[in-house]
Amino acid sequence: MLPNSLKVFFSILNLKEYRLFILSTILLLLIFSLGIWSNPLLNATLAPDSYDYLTLAGNLFDESANFRPPMYPVFLWISSSLGNVESAKNIFLMQLILHALTMLICFLFLNYLKVNVILAFIICLIAGINPSQLYHASNILPEMLLCSIITMCWILSLFFIYSSGDFSPIIVLILIGVTSGLAALTKPVWLLGIFPILISILLLNNNKKISSKKISILLIGSHFLVIFFWNGINFIKNVQLQRGKTLTINICMASIRSGLIKHGEGTPIYEQLRKSGYLKQALLLDGKDNQKFRNIYASLSWEQRYDPQFASRIFQSAKLEFAISQLKYWHYFFINRMFSPNKKDSFVKLPEVGKRLYVILYSYFYRPIMPILLIMSMTIIIFKKKYRALLLTSLAMLIYFSLVVIMFSKSQSSVMRMRVPVEIILFISTLYPTIDLLIDYYLKKLKE
Repeated sequence: MLPNSLKVFFSILNLKEYRLFILSTILLLLIFSLGIWSNPLLNATLAPDSYDYLTLAGNLFDESANFRPPMYPVFLWISSSLGNVESAKNIFLMQLILHALTMLICFLFLNYLKVNVILAFIICLIAGINPSQLYHASNILPEMLLCSIITMCWILSLFFIYSSGDFSPIIVLILIGVTSGLAALTKPVWLLGIFPILISILLLNNNKKISSKKISILLIGSHFLVIFFWNGINFIKNVQLQRGKTLTINICMASIRSGLIKHGEGTPIYEQLRKSGYLKQALLLDGKDNQKFRNIYASLSWEQRYDPQFASRIFQSAKLEFAISQLKYWHYFFINRMFSPNKKDSFVKLPEVGKRLYVILYSYFYRPIMPILLIMSMTIIIFKKKYRALLLTSLAMLIYFSLVVIMFSKSQSSVMRMRVPVEIILFISTLYPTIDLLIDYYLKKLKE
């Protein structure tokens, strides 16, 4: 017999407790096991950005690397401190466990929404063993942590909407704001991420006891309070924060890729390209992420790519050109495919045809199936009220995130990594309504 507390918990979810417990356990173990199978040596890969995060994990106030936000270094410090396993292996294991737990919470939440338990299980399994998620779980980069935090923010927002704000609304709203603030302290891409959530809640809130003004104050206030708290700690410790360094580099590189170096005459980066012989080639670039741009990018050191004077010149003289040249590639966020586990021992003993099939099926889901399902979602919002809250909230967050990523990404190829934090939302919001509608359609046909 299950303890009474567990029975109460399961009954709240309106499911038979044993079936829920068994499916939850299977889902958790499957995602974790496949994650281990994709990287059996538990190796964690270092990227150029990883070293800054590792530096901060050793000293959170190191001024040489504090242009990176603090949440992921804290996560690295916690991961490295646990157990007797090598710290790099610990990091991979912690990221994989966090991912599996996030998918478990998504499964339980879908059951709270009274989604068919088998359908919820299948959707969460498909999202959980996505090659992109398993690949990035082995990278020492903040995308997987940000994915878990943003997904939790999404779930809390939907919980507030679907519960009509009847369950401790003030506490839930503060939790949403705090979680959103922590996401902003994981990667600055989410700095204004509370606003699409606020818009969704204001549009869909059914609780008339709590005013729009109060919702706005609680969400925005708690979000920015978390950020100001971190800034306050640095102020007290007299630590000089380096703000916007990565953003400046991305703007400089995106501007060069779009041929906007013509506006940078006299700036350090312009002179460097002239000296290295790449200026003529840079003037001919037209926004494409091709080999010519990559050669120019590789010719510049990290410090040479950082040119605040050139970035300022772009915003003074060519901000409209910059915006247009970036936004014309917005669709790349939704049609680019994905990285997949590519270590020599990934999925050992699985026949090559199995590995190829695994990658091909997901590749075709990313393109062309997912963009088609997203377009269909727009129609579903209009005609099917049942899915409206989930789809509107998901689309608001996805539109915000994709626009910020595309606007400030140095190249289209980086989108596959930058998209990782919202991939769970993408998978669930595209798969659930479509499959659920198809099941309903075929059940009606069978009855006829």
